[in-house]
Amino acid sequence: WYQRRVRGIMLWMFGIFITGVCPKELMFVINTWPFTPATDAAFESLLQGGSSLDALVAGCSQCETDQCDGTVGWGGSPDEDGHTTLDALVMEGARQDTGAVINLKSVREASKVARAVLEHTYHSVLVGENATNFALSLGFKSQPLSSQRSVDIWKAWKKANCQPNYWKNMINSTEKCGPYTPNTLDLKDSRPEPKSTINKRNHDTIGMIVLDGSGKMAAGTSTNGKNHKIPGRSSDSLCRAVVRLWTKLWWCCSNWRRRYNDEVQSCFPCCRANAWRNVTSRSS
Repeated sequence: WYQRRVRGIMLWMFGIFITGVCPKELMFVINTWPFTPATDAAFESLLQGGSSLDALVAGCSQCETDQCDGTVGWGGSPDEDGHTTLDALVMEGARQDTGAVINLKSVREASKVARAVLEHTYHSVLVGENATNFALSLGFKSQPLSSQRSVDIWKAWKKANCQPNYWKNMINSTEKCGPYTPNTLDLKDSRPEPKSTINKRNHDTIGMIVLDGSGKMAAGTSTNGKNHKIPGRSSDSLCRAVVRLWTKLWWCCSNWRRRYNDEVQSCFPCCRANAWRNVTSRSS
């Protein structure tokens, strides 16, 4: 928690420091992990004249195709039933609009479906089977989301008596597979999540922010969630991580817009190399 907070403060302070230095035509792509092909795909989209939203979707889609770390795209993070589901969100600054899908099934292009929610509906989020039906109605291809790797992960977990899992205050949940019975006699068991088993290869995501040459910003995320999650669980990336970062950057731009007469194009740091651990960036 401390390291994340310090990195966030460093990002915010550096953005303010560099405000008067970056050129108006600055183009910027940054993502949360060193997924270089995703960063490159987004930046190439900008170089070809794409908007910040075009670049964002191109970058996140590349990570979905590459199955980055097994935590993005199809074929990873099976739930308790052995199924892979996808969550994705895109946010466009110019229109101050959002599109997202949660628990998407049978469609691999989660970021593109999230963009379709943004551009073709008045809603912000579609969920589960209805999100899948929405995607299929727009011509997205139905494909299996499981892979041999995800099936093997699930089988190994079942063989280990479904340990670890994300149940608490349930009888025998630490000893065998479910279904479980609620422990109504003693609710003091607030067993924390099994953090010793959590690493970037079984629960993480890609988060990306793009600034195009016209000063328009887009941000988004895509993930397949946590291994062995309870079916129906939504990624907290859609609820917290990107929203917090979006809010910080919006606050930065709002304040400097008032000070520098809407010159918001230069509100972001023009990095050419990694400035923080686990951050890949590239600028024009």
